[in-house]
Amino acid sequence: MKFQILQLNKELDGDMKDHSVIKKFLITAAELIVERADAEKAHMGLTTWEAAPEGKIVKADVTIAKNYLNDKEISYMERIVSLYLDYVELQAERQIPMSMEDWAKRLDGFLEFNGNEILTDAGKISAEQAKLHAETEFERYRIVQDRMFMSDYDKFLLVFHPVSNYTFAMHDSCQC
Repeated sequence: MKFQILQLNKELDGDMKDHSVIKKFLITAAELIVERADAEKAHMGLTTWEAAPEGKIVKADVTIAKNYLNDKEISYMERIVSLYLDYVELQAERQIPMSMEDWAKRLDGFLEFNGNEILTDAGKISAEQAKLHAETEFERYRIVQDRMFMSDYDKFLLVFHPVSNYTFAMHDSCQC
């Protein structure tokens, strides 16, 4: 039992060194987009997009901060939102009147109670700056994506005309 507790502490300590855990609620959506949107990365840094995993990434996909979150971050976000909605529902059932200011204070208290630090400002990057950055990176990435994209027709040719036969046929007909 003592070993299991020590192992759990070690794992939690390791998780706290993971930048995504430390930054939870300390970064705005705009800052996340600017930090992670990168034309040089696989899928431009996205972990999901509308046509994922086989389809093309489109401009609308790159301006959604949630599309850059990894599985662990998405799971955490879903859990904390679910917990908060349960809390809100309980408050509503108790018929406790609250203003928007009250809800904002309760949300901050809820997040702090769950061990999260709270943003104290709107961040250093605007939504417009993040959108411009993501779209600029997308234009760079789109060139590579278009070059590597395999259409359904290309896939059909690969199945019914293996590359080796197709390649030889091209060379045999070549008048080089």
